[in-house]
Amino acid sequence: MSKTKRILSLMTRMVLWALLSALIWNFVVNLLTDAPPRDKVTLYVSTGDTALRDRELSYALEQGMPSSVRMVRCHPFSYLMIGEDIGRGDLLIMPEKEAAGYLDRLSPLPEELRSFGPLFTQDGEIYGVRVWDSAGMTGCAASYIDYSSAGGDWYLFCGRDSLHIPSASDSADSAACAVAKELFGLE
Repeated sequence: MSKTKRILSLMTRMVLWALLSALIWNFVVNLLTDAPPRDKVTLYVSTGDTALRDRELSYALEQGMPSSVRMVRCHPFSYLMIGEDIGRGDLLIMPEKEAAGYLDRLSPLPEELRSFGPLFTQDGEIYGVRVWDSAGMTGCAASYIDYSSAGGDWYLFCGRDSLHIPSASDSADSAACAVAKELFGLE
């Protein structure tokens, strides 16, 4: 009996050690492969029931990224639960019906992005540009984001505290606008 208890105790320790090891390696790999906020543009997509091919979209957007940034990262909104604030996201894609709940965390849309489609306005301020037309079932990056499952029109917004929006007070550059233009070129 004591031999069985020792084996079970040893197996428990081994499983705990394996989990701890996996967490440490995940942290180390993220530390080595991620970039600080000034060196990357982050795109968040409100996914809910919507499918998002985030890695493929990140790769496609990196093909036309400006030299001032090292990478583009795309994440679902659920990623924000890990401690990031939605206002720090550079670009945000969400359905029109959700946008009113986030207005306090959004920046007015930069002038250079206003010509890409119909605009989302609230209280006389322009906040977003449409990326998905639900009536025509057309939009940008539709092969990466399944807009149709959520219903309604979708819009691209800019985060209030983004470091890559030209109107932001502590803006490093306008790299988010360059990435957004690349987004509008994707099918």
